[in-house]
Amino acid sequence: MPVANRPTSEETKESDGSRYTAPSGSVLVGRSHQGGESGYTTYHYATLVVVTSEGVHATTVGNRSWSDRIKESNSTYVASTDRVLTGRCHTGDENGYTEYQSAEVSVSIDGTTHRLSLTAGEWDSAVKETNHDNRAPKARYS
Repeated sequence: MPVANRPTSEETKESDGSRYTAPSGSVLVGRSHQGGESGYTTYHYATLVVVTSEGVHATTVGNRSWSDRIKESNSTYVASTDRVLTGRCHTGDENGYTEYQSAEVSVSIDGTTHRLSLTAGEWDSAVKETNHDNRAPKARYS
């Protein structure tokens, strides 16, 4: 699915429980972290579009909701196939808790709204939390 842009958030200190939500109409496509458990995190987000033979159509991101909190160490969170990640909140170190925000994506074409279903891609190999930059490659969403 093509994207219209790929902006980056301001740095935030995640360990203090900061709640990051992608701007309206955007979805998360990556996360970078510098330093140890008290370091700073930057989120990468994008605006999705649908390309058809009739043209390029903007998507709508809505019905956002937060997951239950899960212990960060040795955990994996996967949004259901009808949802995308739009936010994250983490408290503490690697043994702290994380919540994820997900949302539905839809597109309106010729007056008809279509809710998009997404296919899960391959997981990137595990990255070390300290000093990483993990983003979905453009080929995965463009």
